Amino acid sequence: MPDFPHEIGHVWNWFVELLSGVSPGYGPAQPTWGDVTAWSALTGNAPEPWEARCMVQLGALRAGILSEEIEREAKRGARHQG
Repeated sequence: MPDFPHEIGHVWNWFVELLSGVSPGYGPAQPTWGDVTAWSALTGNAPEPWEARCMVQLGALRAGILSEEIEREAKRGARHQG
């Protein structure tokens, strides 16, 4: 694995904080632009546009990875039941 890019560690910390307030829908929680806006207003943090995009993109990537893991586990469970 590559080293963590500490220069953007604040964005990761913001993302983790933002994610803790996002409710999952039918799948893994995925922050939206509205969530970022609300988080920004409530916390007083004012991310640059690229930072906000990064948080939304991290959410999409995380949701995709978790969805794939859930699907893999479901297939494994189906094989063991059958």
